[in-house]
Amino acid sequence: MTTTTPNIPPFTLSNPNPTLTPYSVNLQSYLTSNPTISRLITSAVVIHPGPVPRVLLLQRAASDGFPLQWECPGGSVDASDETILHGLQRELFEETGLVMTKVVEMLDDGVEFQWGEGICRKVTFLVEVGEQVGEVVLSAEEHGDFVWATEGDVKAGVCEMREIRFAYETTRGMVLEGLGRERGE
Repeated sequence: MTTTTPNIPPFTLSNPNPTLTPYSVNLQSYLTSNPTISRLITSAVVIHPGPVPRVLLLQRAASDGFPLQWECPGGSVDASDETILHGLQRELFEETGLVMTKVVEMLDDGVEFQWGEGICRKVTFLVEVGEQVGEVVLSAEEHGDFVWATEGDVKAGVCEMREIRFAYETTRGMVLEGLGRERGE
């Protein structure tokens, strides 16, 4: 289901990383140049910088697919999104209320899986949200809880006394990769 969020702040990609160029196009252009793909999903690894970097994890709603499992913000790119990166920004805002200020880099350019009759590709980006990291507002239809987890929390599978079971095992690797890059590794 596509939801229109009228109050999404404008997003401008300033000083873009050249590796992001393939995602600075609209969905139709991307699908035309990737004919085996029928659906594109973006995922945002949001890092809260500091002495101990933390990553934003969302717990899926009990009524949704992969109930009560954890993931990073993201979702399907819509045909109405100006570019794929705008779709990333829209999904992040719809699911968390956070405003993406920068796409740092791509972490993974294509986990593919069967989706109905076609192939879906999920692309993961490391993003920044500015100073508003404490202001997470969840979309209740999609998520029931959130945490800011450390690398140790992710590795242990527990954060703030909550068990962290990822909806997709590849997410754990992307989260750890994002935290590592934040530390300059």
